[in-house]
Amino acid sequence: MKIRKLKFYEFVFIIFTLILVGISAHYILIDRNSFWRLIYPVQARLSIMTIQCSDESPEWMRSLLSEIILEQKNLSNQLAYINDYNQLFACQSGWVGTTGFSKLVTENTRFRYASMTKILTNDAVISLLNQKKLNLNEPFVDRFDEFQNQNFKDERIKKITIGDLLQQRSGFDRLKSEDIMFSTAETPWCPRNLNKLLAIKLDSDPNEYYAYDNRNSCLLGAVIGRISAMSYREYMSQNYKLNQNNIKFINSGYFSDEVKYDFRNNDYWMEADDNSFHFNELSSSAGLTGSASALAQLIKPMLNKHPYNILSISDKSLSSCNINTFKSCNGFAMWVYQRDNSSKKVFFRNGGLPAATSLTAISEAGEVVVWVGNGASLLDKKFDENLLEKKFYQILDK
Repeated sequence: MKIRKLKFYEFVFIIFTLILVGISAHYILIDRNSFWRLIYPVQARLSIMTIQCSDESPEWMRSLLSEIILEQKNLSNQLAYINDYNQLFACQSGWVGTTGFSKLVTENTRFRYASMTKILTNDAVISLLNQKKLNLNEPFVDRFDEFQNQNFKDERIKKITIGDLLQQRSGFDRLKSEDIMFSTAETPWCPRNLNKLLAIKLDSDPNEYYAYDNRNSCLLGAVIGRISAMSYREYMSQNYKLNQNNIKFINSGYFSDEVKYDFRNNDYWMEADDNSFHFNELSSSAGLTGSASALAQLIKPMLNKHPYNILSISDKSLSSCNINTFKSCNGFAMWVYQRDNSSKKVFFRNGGLPAATSLTAISEAGEVVVWVGNGASLLDKKFDENLLEKKFYQILDK
């Protein structure tokens, strides 16, 4: 039997096909994230075409959402804005699920708020302060009978005040010791087993400096529960009418009306890991889900509380930080930034989970902007961790 020799163009075609199959197999089976990153610019242009805004929305909302899609690397987003006349506007982009093959995101689609949950937790404590059910300078352990006459390994824990917890100045520092709240290896001791505090050593003296740590929010949630004689979730649901606003706590999985999250820019966490956190323990730190509009409408009335509100900051905190640096000056619920003495102050609280990013910004005039997205930024050489804060500041500094 005579074997036919391959012609040159047939040989080239076979080699090209093998290379194509090999590259495809590599991206799809071995390095999926690189494949999805590669095609993101195409998906981004399609997502921009899906942007929908409510009537009479400011033009900056549409353009800002386009920039977020291109630069922040989030296809599915919600952006809510309440102006100083208490008018609500909303824009959204992208799809609930697969790009081009699922329903479009609406104003009511559910997103994870991540650490923006802390705004509600801290506001609840602020309300208790204003009602004189709590004192800003009282040691938080005084609210727990089980700690009375107990010996602490670190006696400084007895000096942590409610104000220290509010402003993340308790002495816990996740850069020096484990922030147990996001552990997947074991169930966090807070808030179930507060006796663990008897054996813990702080990372610094209370009120020495600001250090962001989720243990602060968990302990505030425990204080709320102890004063109200209710669980934290029950208290928040009742006092903030969460059900009426379609805001829910995460339990163990995704809700049927929740957006699908995009993990392409996360090299460590995958979707299979996303619900491995202990969300019951994270309730007061990062446990809430809902829409950007729902959260903005909850935040707006918080600004009218007296004598303290979520924009408050102590003199000690303000004197020990640099207000001209992002994320330096942390107050009762928000950190405050001012570009220079001739500019206005803007208050921020951001949030992040493996594939959920969010940001709230509030102007001195009481304007509220809330953004939620379904992904995370790519941590490459071009990454700017304050990119969105700069964009929001430029809009609100007027």
